[in-house]
Amino acid sequence: MNYIIQVDFFKKLLTMLRVEKDIDSDRFKEYSKEVKIGLNLDEENYLAKNAQMYIKAFEEYEKEFIEENSYIFENYIVNFIYSNLFPFCERESIFDSYIMLLIRYTFIRFYLVGMYIYHKKNKEALNKALSKEEVVRFIQCFSKVVEHHKTYLIDLLNYIKEHDFNNLEFVKTLLP
Repeated sequence: MNYIIQVDFFKKLLTMLRVEKDIDSDRFKEYSKEVKIGLNLDEENYLAKNAQMYIKAFEEYEKEFIEENSYIFENYIVNFIYSNLFPFCERESIFDSYIMLLIRYTFIRFYLVGMYIYHKKNKEALNKALSKEEVVRFIQCFSKVVEHHKTYLIDLLNYIKEHDFNNLEFVKTLLP
């Protein structure tokens, strides 16, 4: 059930990022397009129509890729912690930093699941979507886009606070 909540939440974050207008990276635009198509995010009632597909896709991706390659995500998190002086990297509090780190990780996972579904649906280069190299390439691209965006992370933290998502209940919905 949390996967459905995550899809809805991250669709909002994707909309806030304004990929087509604010992002210069063609590679990231292509990744975003694949996610939208893969997860059917532009359909009306996308959550109701695709709930079972989301659950299945997240579980499949977890089993087929993340379990065997968790070290990639661990390396990302460790690198983030050291290069950004976590937990003192966000403005207000240590808890804000924790939530923002968790959102970065789960947003990456959301993108990867969307790309996985896209390639699975189109039966093109599914191995590419599951390759370690492609995942690392995506994480690098994601980090450049999100971390270097002038206002996105600040806007995101403000959005979380305005909607009272800065609590442990919300954190539990993001955790796999």
